[in-house]
Amino acid sequence: MALICWPLRGLTPIWPLAAISAAAGMFLVWLFGKTSQQDRIRSVRGRVRGNLSGVKLFPHDIGVVLRLQRVIFVDTLRFMRLALAPMLIMTMPVLLIMTQLDLRFAARPLRQANRPSSKLYGGMPPHWINRLCSTCRPA
Repeated sequence: MALICWPLRGLTPIWPLAAISAAAGMFLVWLFGKTSQQDRIRSVRGRVRGNLSGVKLFPHDIGVVLRLQRVIFVDTLRFMRLALAPMLIMTMPVLLIMTQLDLRFAARPLRQANRPSSKLYGGMPPHWINRLCSTCRPA
């Protein structure tokens, strides 16, 4: 992660996040394609598209529309079943990436300009605020 962020270290955090997100997205699309049954997914998706066309062609026949909607629902469940195994496989890389992003970008120490003021703490004296806030040190 540090190697990816190193060339972008002088920029705002959005740029390393965008680079990591783009790389992770491309990797996960590739992984989904390799771990799923693409031919079966393609056939289910084609059946759903065909049945949606039938719903548009026969809006006046309620029996046909309801039957097509039932078939679309069953095909959608079939697609979800086909996508479940690749999604479970992709869980581990996503968890690793999210953990690294959280460690790198979730928090930063307070800077001198961002020290909490006594206005935020209801008029407490500054030395009490410094005792409460372990990341703040007096100047």
